[in-house]
Amino acid sequence: MTKLADDSRIQNLHVEVQEWEEQLHFLHRVAPGPADRSYGIQVARLAGLPKAVIQKAQRLLAQAPEAPPRAPMPSQPALPLFEVEPDALRAELEALDLSRMTPLEALNWLAMKQAGR
Repeated sequence: MTKLADDSRIQNLHVEVQEWEEQLHFLHRVAPGPADRSYGIQVARLAGLPKAVIQKAQRLLAQAPEAPPRAPMPSQPALPLFEVEPDALRAELEALDLSRMTPLEALNWLAMKQAGR
């Protein structure tokens, strides 16, 4: 989206960063112009995304052409970053009828789950 700065009312700015041994360190300085590259994978790692997501993103990036297309065609499905595995707890949560539970019932349900029952 750096092309938006072609309009005289818009200015590109970026936060300066330093990379050290695959770690990203924000220097807390804002500088003019666009960033020299994307730090999306590093930021995802800092945000605590699962390792499987980071590894899949790294594989996709390694396979990507040098100049990615400007915008995907609307009919193209988005590539999943990782396969979602069935989760028993999620299934239980989705099956709860929260609109009929009192706050106390919800807390008791959570306490029961924490206790391993």
